[in-house]
Amino acid sequence: MADTGNTQNDIGNYLPKDVVTEWSINPLKAMDVIKEVGKAAAQAFNFNDSEPFKFLDEQATSIQNAFGLSKERMSEFKQIVADVGPELVKMGLPLEDAAKNTEELMKGLKSTGTIGKSTMVELAAVSKLTTVGVGELATNFRNVGVSIYDVGKEMKEVVNDAKKAGVAVSAVATAVSSNLKQLNLFNFSNGVEGITKMAIQSERLGASMQTTMNLAESLLSPERAIEMSSALQRLGVTSSQLLDPLRAMDLAQNDPEELQNQMVELSKQFTKFNEETGKMEIMPGAKRRLREIATELGYDKDEFAAMAIKASDFDRKLSQLKLPDFASDSKETKELIASMAQIKDGVATINIKDQKTGEVVLKQVDQLTPEDIEKLKTSQEEQGKSVEQLAVEQLDQLKGINAGINGVRTASALGRATSAPMERLYESMMGVQTTISRDYASRTKTEGVREDVSSLTQKMEDYVVSGLKGDDKAQVRAKEEFGANLVALEEKVMANQQKYFEETIKNIGENFKKAYETPKETKSKVDMSINSTFKVEGNENTQNLTEANWDTIWNQKLNDPTWLNTFKDIFGGANLPSAEVGPKKP
Repeated sequence: MADTGNTQNDIGNYLPKDVVTEWSINPLKAMDVIKEVGKAAAQAFNFNDSEPFKFLDEQATSIQNAFGLSKERMSEFKQIVADVGPELVKMGLPLEDAAKNTEELMKGLKSTGTIGKSTMVELAAVSKLTTVGVGELATNFRNVGVSIYDVGKEMKEVVNDAKKAGVAVSAVATAVSSNLKQLNLFNFSNGVEGITKMAIQSERLGASMQTTMNLAESLLSPERAIEMSSALQRLGVTSSQLLDPLRAMDLAQNDPEELQNQMVELSKQFTKFNEETGKMEIMPGAKRRLREIATELGYDKDEFAAMAIKASDFDRKLSQLKLPDFASDSKETKELIASMAQIKDGVATINIKDQKTGEVVLKQVDQLTPEDIEKLKTSQEEQGKSVEQLAVEQLDQLKGINAGINGVRTASALGRATSAPMERLYESMMGVQTTISRDYASRTKTEGVREDVSSLTQKMEDYVVSGLKGDDKAQVRAKEEFGANLVALEEKVMANQQKYFEETIKNIGENFKKAYETPKETKSKVDMSINSTFKVEGNENTQNLTEANWDTIWNQKLNDPTWLNTFKDIFGGANLPSAEVGPKKP
């Protein structure tokens, strides 16, 4: 098996990569997969690999920075990424989506609070199935009072309804999500379910939901309702519901689904099936009237004409279907088959796999057997499956195998990185380095450096200028003052170093003590007290101190017994915290 993914040398051996890259019917290849799964699981005990810690720190910091939060939330964000990430990988999604989705969700909810793992994973699966972003889902459902914990359940029903209807899931889901706001303004049958029905009809027949909602908004005005009804009567439309202004207003407010259905029914009046050409057409004498009615309803004329053709085609396919008596859900089943069927030579036909021969054959819908019909229904209905299972099933075989292995790899590595003892140890060690750099940085200011450098360079300038002027006394004085300033600066630097060493060691000790403080209810205790004194003195040679001498001074301090013993006490002696220090599980 070729390993084409990332290696530990670049971004970490635990990150998702393709392990299985080719199909094989060799049974022994299964042993290779077992081996890879074992290697992936072993990531949990690869204590030399610090990449998972680095990855979690980067991802958690990204979330923290997006909202300007304190470092106190880092551990929470790391655990979210560590828990959610592997589940996303199993669905074939990028590991980084765990942090990305968390950010989007928090922005969508207008809150810095987080939600549970199961809901995060469910939302990610819904987003994959529907192509609607997690943040958009959160915002749209929140705006209509639906809890974020119910979004997955609601959208699963949308997915199932779209599948049962034989239309594109992503298109229906997008339409539902973007039109949820209408729940606050109009009455739909069963809330989200009513919008879903409209979206399915829109996808199936080209009925624009936006046009329907625009018309509904305008019909809330009695004047507009009367005007539209009069115009339709004048144009010879036969629509019992839209010709009545009061009924039209009622549909607009309380039944937008039926309002859209009435528009679809109205459009079909302008079509006929041409037996000679074998296709549905707009009647020649009705094309001008179609334009005027489309304008009256707020439709683009081309869109209205296309809807008329699709709706009439759909009706023709329905009329040719004959279902067995046992089909109790005959209306839904008919609509499913009609959505999947196509007109050929004036007859509705559909591709279906013959169970005996294994061949895919083209059948007329009136020749479908009960077994054919049941198979079509079963292929679309997935009521018992979770959205996570549906998301996983979207992967092909190779991606499915790799996603499984990668799920083990990332769960093992990130589980180790969020183990409380290991997390404390790594963070404490990195904290030491951070403390050293920040403490020294806090002592280095542009103004101070400029002042110190100027105390020397000014005398150098005075020396040069005096020489050019021929003022020997001033030149000697400048040289003496330069030497004095240099000695004073060196003594100042050494004094600052003395203070820096003492304060840094104290801060390091405090960091470790804080990280390994034992909760009051436990009996274990870690003594992290540090006592050390450093004395740094200048001598007659300090006036000759150069940049290169700093390494010598540093090495001398490291060889000093007091200094060395202090560091041994911290990092190698009895006070060294082990990975097992901390609250023990009962």
